[in-house]
Amino acid sequence: MVKICIHLLLNLWFIIALKYIRMVILENNTYINTMNTLKQMKLTCVTYKNKQYELKKENDTLYMGDIELKDIKNSYFSPCSLRVGDAYLMIVFNKAPQADGKTEYIFRRNWLNKPITKSDDDYTVVTELNEKVLDMGPKGVKVLEEGF
Repeated sequence: MVKICIHLLLNLWFIIALKYIRMVILENNTYINTMNTLKQMKLTCVTYKNKQYELKKENDTLYMGDIELKDIKNSYFSPCSLRVGDAYLMIVFNKAPQADGKTEYIFRRNWLNKPITKSDDDYTVVTELNEKVLDMGPKGVKVLEEGF
C-alpha cells in the first residue's frame, strides 16, 4: 500500500512538472516571437542630462519613449570593451525630432552597471551588450573602433 502511494505521488509530481515545463516553454516562445517585431532597451541619453529612455525599434522605426526618431542623417556606434565600460550610440538628424532643436542624440549603456544578462564571464557580457546596442541602431550605423 505504501509503495502504491509513493508511486502515485511520484507520477503526480511528474505530471505537474511536465505541465510547468510546457507552460514555461510556451511563455518563452511567445516572448521570443514578440521580440522579433519589437526590440526595446533602456539607455541613458547623454544629450538630455543622462536621463533614462526606453529606445524601441519596431519594423525599422526607432522611438525614444513616444518620440519617433526620423529624418536620420548619420548614426555611429562605439562599442564597449573590457577596458571601456560604456557602449555609445550617436544619432545625427537632418531636422530635430523635438522642438528644442537638438540634432544629435548620444545614448550610452555600461556593461558593468547595466548588463543585459549577469554573468561571471565578462567577455560574454561585453559581447552581448555590443550586439544589442548595435542592433538597436538605425540601418547603416557606422561602427567606430576608437570612440567619437
